[in-house]
Amino acid sequence: MPNQGDVHVVYHKGAGLWKVEVTGTKRVSGSHATKERAYTQARKLAQRTKSELVVHKRDGKIGERRTYGRGPFPPRG
Repeated sequence: MPNQGDVHVVYHKGAGLWKVEVTGTKRVSGSHATKERAYTQARKLAQRTKSELVVHKRDGKIGERRTYGRGPFPPRG
């Protein structure tokens, strides 16, 4: 599978769901009742596409980043 955009786990307050979104696509890749299930799906997707996984906190701030396969070298600041 070719490289895609970053994979994000984001909480959507209105729906009360954690969603898996890929940068550059319009569709949501998955909706989950728990952050853990969304994280599991997003991690597998990021590993398969060799992308970066960005996990957001409930307030929208970035809580965690993981790179699977295509990190910059040398690493960013």
